[in-house]
Amino acid sequence: MLKKNGKKLDKDIQKNKILLLGKLFATLAHEIRNPLSVLKINLDLIEIPNSKTEEIEFHESISTSKEAVERIETLVAQTMEFLRGGGEGKTHVSLIEVAENAHKFLLFRANKDNIELITEYEADLPKIVANKNEILQIVINLVNNAMDAVNTDGYIKIKTYSAGAEVVLEVEDNGSGIKPEMQSKIFEEYYTTKKGGTGLGLAVCNEIAQKNGAKLEFSSKYGEGTSFYVRFKKIGEV
Repeated sequence: MLKKNGKKLDKDIQKNKILLLGKLFATLAHEIRNPLSVLKINLDLIEIPNSKTEEIEFHESISTSKEAVERIETLVAQTMEFLRGGGEGKTHVSLIEVAENAHKFLLFRANKDNIELITEYEADLPKIVANKNEILQIVINLVNNAMDAVNTDGYIKIKTYSAGAEVVLEVEDNGSGIKPEMQSKIFEEYYTTKKGGTGLGLAVCNEIAQKNGAKLEFSSKYGEGTSFYVRFKKIGEV
């Protein structure tokens, strides 16, 4: 695949973010609606004249209302951070933190679709040098794709671990797998087998990985599942 110039890649990265958020809009709406419902119930309870609500119940209502507001604030902050253009550049990044942000972002969809979203993080994992926002985009893309491939009652694992001179982020699923004849094409721009797909997701992920000095690889058995690996060199390794 020919490497894109910086401006073209930045445009494709931002376009892919917007497409991803479009797919996840229902998830975001539900995630905001739930804490709003809690707020409404608690405000109604406080408003009721001559309510027999005990003082302890009143304080519980205030506490759960604060939690609901914090949940909305967190969700909005996560969404805005994700939408940022990634202009912050490369820094020392914890892959565990990135993986956990993606996990929180996609957990509602996983629960709604009855998919088990599992995390396995190696303790004391070395940090990497990368653009945090761009790596988050890779993980959200990979997990979202895995959800499309996994049937109800399936599972997806987000893993981080060391492997020799590399730090690896892996997304494993027990979904439909990729047909052998399609495996050589999945990183090609605009190649897709999904109805309504754009073919940008994996192509952009691959470009982002290269931009951040990483390799994006996969292994797949048709009918059994797929694993994607984002491999970063440990700091100081060549």
